[in-house]
Amino acid sequence: MRRSHKHLFDMLRAGDELLEITAEKTLDDYLGTRVLQLAVERCLITLGEAATVIIREDPEMVLTFPELPEIKGLRNRVVHDYDDIDEGVIWKAVTEYLPGFMERLRPYVESAL
Repeated sequence: MRRSHKHLFDMLRAGDELLEITAEKTLDDYLGTRVLQLAVERCLITLGEAATVIIREDPEMVLTFPELPEIKGLRNRVVHDYDDIDEGVIWKAVTEYLPGFMERLRPYVESAL
């Protein structure tokens, strides 16, 4: 398995975990539950770290998954600008953008296994 596929698998796992922990939750739930915020941030860091490695080691993968630089950027915001995180942006990324990315990522990863 190419190293990028291993990191895509890591993204799939972190994305699934993220969707599971946010299922049936609202922005208010997220804003009011520090443990939920920490879990979301941890999954986003994993997604972004894997995206960082993929971009560096297999840059053509960005043609297949153009969201990779944005995922990397969101990870960088969570890690480096932790004291200035826009929780609404985080929630929107998780609830509006992540599901579509996961729908495209899943068959790609599963076909590579």
